Amino acid sequence: MKHVPKTILQCLSFFVSKQKWSFLIMFSICIIVSLCQNSLWPYIIGSVVDKLTTISSSKDIDKNIIIVVFSIWLLVELVQRAKGFMYAKLYSKFEGDIRVEIFSWIIKYPYTYFSGKRFGIISYRVDDFPRSLRIIIDVIMVNFIPLLISIIISIFLIYNIHKDLATLIMLWFLLYGILLFLFVSKSASKAMEQSYARGKVQSSISDSINNYFAIQTCNGASSEIKILKKVQDQEVRLYRKTIMKIEESKLLLGILNMYFVYITFNTALNLISNGEITIGNIAFMFNTTISIMTGLWYASDEINYFMTEIGTLKQSINILKYETITPDDINEEQINNNKKNIRHRGKSSIKNTILNKEEKLINTPDIEKANINEKINININTINNNDDISSEDNNFDESFEEDQGSINSFLNYKKKTPINITRGEIVFKDVHFGHKEPNGVFTGLNVTIKGREKVGLVGFSGSGKTSFVYLIVRLYNLNKGNITIDNQDIMLHSISSIRKQVIIMQQEPVLFSRSVRDNIKYGCNESTDEEMVDASIRSHSHSFIMNLPEGYDTIIGPGSNHQLSGGQKQRIIIARAILRNAPIIIMDEATSALDSSTESKIQESINNLISNKTVLIIAHRLSTVLNMDRIFVFKNGNIIEEGTHNNLIKNNNTHYFKLWQMQQNGFLPEKNSIEEDNS
Repeated sequence: MKHVPKTILQCLSFFVSKQKWSFLIMFSICIIVSLCQNSLWPYIIGSVVDKLTTISSSKDIDKNIIIVVFSIWLLVELVQRAKGFMYAKLYSKFEGDIRVEIFSWIIKYPYTYFSGKRFGIISYRVDDFPRSLRIIIDVIMVNFIPLLISIIISIFLIYNIHKDLATLIMLWFLLYGILLFLFVSKSASKAMEQSYARGKVQSSISDSINNYFAIQTCNGASSEIKILKKVQDQEVRLYRKTIMKIEESKLLLGILNMYFVYITFNTALNLISNGEITIGNIAFMFNTTISIMTGLWYASDEINYFMTEIGTLKQSINILKYETITPDDINEEQINNNKKNIRHRGKSSIKNTILNKEEKLINTPDIEKANINEKINININTINNNDDISSEDNNFDESFEEDQGSINSFLNYKKKTPINITRGEIVFKDVHFGHKEPNGVFTGLNVTIKGREKVGLVGFSGSGKTSFVYLIVRLYNLNKGNITIDNQDIMLHSISSIRKQVIIMQQEPVLFSRSVRDNIKYGCNESTDEEMVDASIRSHSHSFIMNLPEGYDTIIGPGSNHQLSGGQKQRIIIARAILRNAPIIIMDEATSALDSSTESKIQESINNLISNKTVLIIAHRLSTVLNMDRIFVFKNGNIIEEGTHNNLIKNNNTHYFKLWQMQQNGFLPEKNSIEEDNS
């Protein structure tokens, strides 16, 4: 086999067969233990009672009875311990082998399998798959089948004592089994729904973690908590319904059990009075019946976990098998409901907005099919509108960021006022910063960036460019010195207000597994659809968005059915930046993911975006910063040179000139080969 089995039965057959003799031994031990507890031990108790009732004095007691009883007790204990040791040996190897086997399959899958999937979900399922399969096998092998065999053997033994009593007990077990099956069928569907809901919770967490940078820089923590809370509340409701359904079933079965015990022992007493059975027979029947009832009671408890793991394993199979495209399953009813919702929203909100735009946009394609991604079906705008989430009002984002996480500043963070950026002048005054050591990156850095100035940042990897811009938006906090924006110390103002007015765009675009609309409006949910469409037009993304099946309501991002190219993803990010309209923009070579044709279009949009704004661009291609007002050349945490491209290139002894000469294929090399060449 070269890929993950497609069904649970195939999984059981394939993986169990690899250790079939170990499982056969384990299964035999489980049956022996169950028979000893539920049938053999009660039978011996009954026999001992009969022996004792026939003894007239203590002298007639056969000492061998005690030896036999304790010998069987010892045997049961030894078998139990053998079961425990076998369990530890078998399942540890079983889970490990499955994990390695699955990994060896998926690591050889073609690229198309991984394209668009969230790697965190795949790794989680690889780890979770063997656990679910082990629990399913354990419940079947340890509980269900041995208990069923014990019931058959016990009824056979009772039948040899009295046929009518055996018939009564057999009819009760049959009725109990039918009722249990009916109750399980009802609770199983609830357990499956809860399992799918739990999968959505995992997807929500994974989606947020994958987009942590966007959440931090767009003040999105509060919104993400609301989103997770919504899917988590749904999972809690379904879990509660599942447990309540099981408890209702157990209550009814418990009442019926008591009634059965009353009828059975009342019948047994009548049979004793008629001399048809002995006291020992009653002792046996009482013990075996109670023991089996207890086993059935525990088995009903295991049903919930069993069905939950069935649902979890199905999801793992759907994700890990090669044919799968999306990570989670949802039922047909959810699909139909979401189709209706998306059709309504797509036609009413977007089409009307676009028809009011330029004439070339009038021919809006009709929305025909809903892209129901097997993910979180949550509209971010709806959540924000209903719950009135605001970064200004809800300062959750500040909690563990302020002043290197000190307790005093955490307690006082709400006192910090929002920063007000107009010109966008940035000043570093004697800044000291290091990741592990206070002066590891910058030592006494002083630099001024004028308001609305365009500055390029160049240098080798590790020279300090990224740390420089991260300090401005307080993704890092400085160790000493001051950074001011428009003469306002950033450490004295709220992080959320800084990040609301400073846009930072990563080199590699990462999108949420949500609609195009939610991705563009992320961080500025108060924007209208008209403003969103305008931003999309300016970023040259509107045309390809409208070619998607549901337009702006199409689900995109990792794991969706609609994968965007690198350039399309970048244009979505640029549209978001245009919509936010912040006075300071930081780009990590924001157009590097685009092809040359697309880049020329986007560059025009970026030029419009950055006009009258302070702009910092981390350049991996020096051609990107040719028209900058100034260029900062970084080396080992210092700005060793600054000036325009023309000024820096005049002197062939400058570090910048050497960078310009050695640049190959449009990009700077990763290592500082200048020093290597000079050594």
